[in-house]
Amino acid sequence: MAFPSGYALEELPQQASYALPNNGGSFRFAVEEKEKFLQVSARLQTKQLRFTHDEYPALKESFDLVVEKLGEQIVFKKKT
Repeated sequence: MAFPSGYALEELPQQASYALPNNGGSFRFAVEEKEKFLQVSARLQTKQLRFTHDEYPALKESFDLVVEKLGEQIVFKKKT
């Protein structure tokens, strides 16, 4: 993603890494500044095809964290 013309980067989301219940998968998220560009990386990997009823609350919580992380904003400030 290229920086908008006339704006500077002010705030980035923090990197994150979450594990799904019982090592059923993982989520990794990172945003890096590279000159006038941002490199955004998000990877959700599942190793388990089925989750039991008992695993559901932790699985739901993990996916809620993923949705929350992907909803975080990148903030630019207009140069003066």
